[in-house]
Amino acid sequence: YYGTYYTKVNNSNEYQVSDPPEGAVVDALPDGYEIKTIGGIEYYALDDVYYAEVDAPEFEDGVGYQVVRL
Repeated sequence: YYGTYYTKVNNSNEYQVSDPPEGAVVDALPDGYEIKTIGGIEYYALDDVYYAEVDAPEFEDGVGYQVVRL
């Protein structure tokens, strides 16, 4: 939901925030991210998860953010 991933807590109807899987493409970044430039490339970082802006024609504005490992 808005770039935030959740996993279901065992034996419960509750969910907890979890790290997104590498390669996942989301249409929005989670609140609180920082912009970091590494090797001349701009990334969006939050809680040790890095996102790179990518073309994503499946989204209305054609822009997505892919989870990358650095």
